[in-house]
Formats: sequence, C-alpha cells, structure tokens
Amino acid sequence: MASGVVAFIGFDVLMELVSSIIALIIAYYAALGYKALMSRVLLYLNLSFSVLGCGLFIDALLTAYAVSVISIAESEALLLLKASTFILYFCEVTAFGLLTYAYVRQRLSASMPMAPMVIALLRGYTPVVEAVIAAILLFIFVQTASNAASSRSKPSIMVSASFLLLCLSHIFFMLTRTWVPSYVVAHTLQLAGFACLLAMLLMVRARR
Repeated sequence: MASGVVAFIGFDVLMELVSSIIALIIAYYAALGYKALMSRVLLYLNLSFSVLGCGLFIDALLTAYAVSVISIAESEALLLLKASTFILYFCEVTAFGLLTYAYVRQRLSASMPMAPMVIALLRGYTPVVEAVIAAILLFIFVQTASNAASSRSKPSIMVSASFLLLCLSHIFFMLTRTWVPSYVVAHTLQLAGFACLLAMLLMVRARR
C-alpha cells in the first residue's frame, strides 16, 4: 500500500481515537452534571456521547486492524472497513438523534438552555448519511443559537459554537470525494467541536 495512503489512514485512526477519548470524557462530566442537577438533557448528553465515543473507538480499531491485514486478506479487510463505517454512522445518527429528541422534548415541556454533538478511497463512504447527520446538527445548532441569543450566557454560546463546528465538520466529510484535504479539515473541526463542548462542561463544573 502506498505510503501516502498509509499516512492518511494513520491520521484518520489517530483523530478518531483522540475524538473518542474526548467524547467519553464529555459523557463522564455530563453524568456528573446529571447526578448533581438531575437534568434530563444532561442524561441524554451522557448517553449520546457515550454512544458516539464508543462508535469512534470501534471504528478506529477496526480500521487499523483491517489495514494491517489488507495485504493478505483484501476482501475480508474491505468488508471489515465497510462494517466499521456502518457502525460509526449508526452510532453518530443515534447519538445526535438522542440529542435532538432531548432538546425538542425539553423545548416543548419547559425551556432549559442546555442542548445537545472513511476514508473514501477504501471504505463504503456515504455522503447521503453525512448530509443527514449535518442536517440534524444544523437543527441542533439553530436551537442552541436561539437560546444563546436570548440568554447571552457564555456556556450557552459555547454549546452553540460546538454544534456549529460539528455541523461544519460533517459538511466537509461530505466533500471528501471531490476534495481530499477536506477530510483533514473535517477531523480538525470535529475535534474542535468536542473540545469546545468539553470546555463548557468543565467551566460549568468549576463554577459550582
């Protein structure tokens, strides 16, 4: 396999591992917040980022393993790559779907300001799924931006910014087939979105 492709896949695996760790840390602090405040939104935040973190971690491990055996078992490795992509997409849609449900439910029942968060050459890359995820994240961003505009609190602005970054990341993932560097941009934006949300949770916890 060409060294450039190996480096590209290595970058993909590394970014997904780092993102999975941050997602699981977000889930942990959301769980602590739920225990302290008993907020259902924080419970859904914990569940969604637990699912998302596990999905990213599994995808990274399966991708690394598949690439390591592709030279001796190409068909099995490609099938494994497709399976890992399906698992990741399922986890992402589930995670962001949970956040959307939590926010809509909270919006209807009360009005709490907290709301929700491939390599194309080798795997079964699906721009349509990325578009669906981007649309879900856009909806969450619009809702959180509306809340940030009314409350003008720093945590709500950070939440809104994090989902904007995540939405943009999936738009760039969608462009990977036509512009390969967009994959690097997408991973960077996704990592920044996770980091922004984690920083918000740590800031809120520090104020308590």
